Amino acid sequence: MFITFAFRDDRIAHERFVFDLSELCAQSGVSTDAVRRKLFGDTVQAA
Repeated sequence: MFITFAFRDDRIAHERFVFDLSELCAQSGVSTDAVRRKLFGDTVQAA
């Protein structure tokens, strides 16, 4: 995972958090497909 920050006037103006869902699920013992369905509904096709 990584986090990037954008600054404006010496303050954080934007934050972006990116992680690998498949790896997180694998380490947690959770089905990636189940998480995708929960987050995005049945409209997203499994990879």
